[in-house]
Amino acid sequence: MIVDVFISYARPDKSEAARLAELLQGHRLAVWWDKDLLAGDKYIPKLRAEIENARKVIVLWSSHSVSEEHDFVWDEAALAKRQKKLVPCAIGGIAIDQIPLGFGQLHTITVTSWESELLQVLNALGQVSQIDPPLTTMAPDLASGPPAPIPIMAPPAKAAYWQRILGRFTSRSEEEDQILAAGRNLYAQSRWVEAQDAFSDVIAATPSNGAAYQHRAEALAQLGRWQACLEDCKRAHERAPLDDTASLMLGGGALLHLAQWSEAASWYRAAIVRDDRLAAAYGWRAYAFVQTRAWQPAGADADAAIRLDRDLPEPHWLRGYILVGLNQPEQAVEWLNSAIRRFPQMALAYYAR
Repeated sequence: MIVDVFISYARPDKSEAARLAELLQGHRLAVWWDKDLLAGDKYIPKLRAEIENARKVIVLWSSHSVSEEHDFVWDEAALAKRQKKLVPCAIGGIAIDQIPLGFGQLHTITVTSWESELLQVLNALGQVSQIDPPLTTMAPDLASGPPAPIPIMAPPAKAAYWQRILGRFTSRSEEEDQILAAGRNLYAQSRWVEAQDAFSDVIAATPSNGAAYQHRAEALAQLGRWQACLEDCKRAHERAPLDDTASLMLGGGALLHLAQWSEAASWYRAAIVRDDRLAAAYGWRAYAFVQTRAWQPAGADADAAIRLDRDLPEPHWLRGYILVGLNQPEQAVEWLNSAIRRFPQMALAYYAR
């Protein structure tokens, strides 16, 4: 299976690799690292195949991986370099001149923390993590039963929509408004860690400020910190329980990433109760239903989303996928053909078809 990123690292740096993988997956990138090896896999052929199937290879140079004890990292880096897909990163304070010969001339990202250098890494990956990236998936094995769970998609991020919703929260003082504005500006520049810090400053001063929790949740979502994002959505909901559609929508998205399908459906239901014209809420609830094989309610929600907003692409391919789950392949193909004609760049429609 083709993946977006392969991570090469020395075993003592496993925690660094795990954190990087978590952040990249939070940006909808398909990531492979050797925790995905299965018992019985032939180690060297499997690694070579995964590198060849990856679009980019991130190698973590550290005091461990530059040693001869971990020369397999050198081999993986050399293969990636030959295939012109290497993205080298220096971690743990290692100097560039300590990197093995043959690799030091390449631009290397010096990492103090993955959160602070994440944007550089994403840029080096070729901006593959933009708002609506093509997702790499494996086709479902229909011969063995219903389709496998479909890949996670990010919650919709339409700036005007969020600005309108978030404007309903009120803050306590002019100073807090200024800090919130500064945080939103940092967020707009994709400086998510700094934005998170700005919103945290407001929360420290006024723990009752629902807007600060909501904005921080957005920054945490961009960093792939879904559990922390969910907790902030809950706090925003507690502080504005009658007017909290934004926190419910984002919290539902966090729950999807955490694979808590029933909880996600409940959050989207609460959003629909507050605003039954939210096409995205129906669409994402349909997605949660699909993951639990609740095909009929999933179909009803997908139809509602399409009826409310025919320009929202996700429900179109999702409706076709639901028809597959209902063992109606001919109708599914017909529906997906129509969806692809309408949205030719929608990768998941081709996947479902």
